[in-house]
Amino acid sequence: MKKITLIFAFLSVVLACFAQQEYCDYEEARIRDRIREEYHSIVFSVVEKHAQNYIDGRNFLVYSILGVVGNRTHLIVIEEDGFFRELRIRNDSLTSMEIREPNETLKLAFDKTIYHTGTKFGFDFPDESPMPSGLPVYFVFVDKVGNFHGESITSVFFL
Repeated sequence: MKKITLIFAFLSVVLACFAQQEYCDYEEARIRDRIREEYHSIVFSVVEKHAQNYIDGRNFLVYSILGVVGNRTHLIVIEEDGFFRELRIRNDSLTSMEIREPNETLKLAFDKTIYHTGTKFGFDFPDESPMPSGLPVYFVFVDKVGNFHGESITSVFFL
């Protein structure tokens, strides 16, 4: 009888642990989705306001440093026919520059097969990565049809 009681108690504890883990996983996923939606909203409201004419039907990269309101920098690199266009948006001001002779890193950045799927946060990167600290950074590669690749949220500085 003692063995049955001990087994029942043990199984109850194990089931409670699994239930708690499932709840924690659910809450973490919910928080991640909320953070992703917030960053996505902030970044793409600016991109659509300043760069919509440039990005329609083209592959592009977005790299945004999200400081306090009024001190945010967005870098958008667009793949155009025969060259790349770099747009910098800072404090509602847009500057544009053509890149006629891109380096290999920039060419590689437009290969969507190198990117992960889903959204990664700074703490999702391998254990070898240092702990991120500093201003938040949002990065994504968007292909011609609007699919997101390599979406990441991390920080500018690493300790």
